Amino acid sequence: MSEAEYHSDIVIDLLETHGFIINESKSQLTPSRSIEYLGLIINSAPMIFSAPDYKIDELRDECIDIYEQRYIPIRILTSLISKLHNIVKDPEYTRELRRDKHSHQGKDQYSLIQLSREAKDELEDWINNIEEWNGYPINAT
Repeated sequence: MSEAEYHSDIVIDLLETHGFIINESKSQLTPSRSIEYLGLIINSAPMIFSAPDYKIDELRDECIDIYEQRYIPIRILTSLISKLHNIVKDPEYTRELRRDKHSHQGKDQYSLIQLSREAKDELEDWINNIEEWNGYPINAT
């Protein structure tokens, strides 16, 4: 038994002694350096948050779909920017997409807009580099 497993057993015993009920089906009782929580992978070895592979695949597909459309609703662009920001916290990676969104500020969220060439190029960068860009330091502000 590892030291982490030993400490885990002590905590469980202590909680149960004080009347807490441990729901084992909802608990991660085996120590791990990586866990998925609220749709993100928290990895304590390199100290980073990252999106799971299935989310990266879905987001790439969404980027491809938007890239191929001539016009998109502003609300779809807003949603995409938010999702991309959850992959990389640096706003520099979504500068052109945000610029296109802000250039249509004041319009109805269902209004259709055409992405600029620069925003399309930025989307293409996301499509090609999303795995490499996935993740950001836990201590980032």
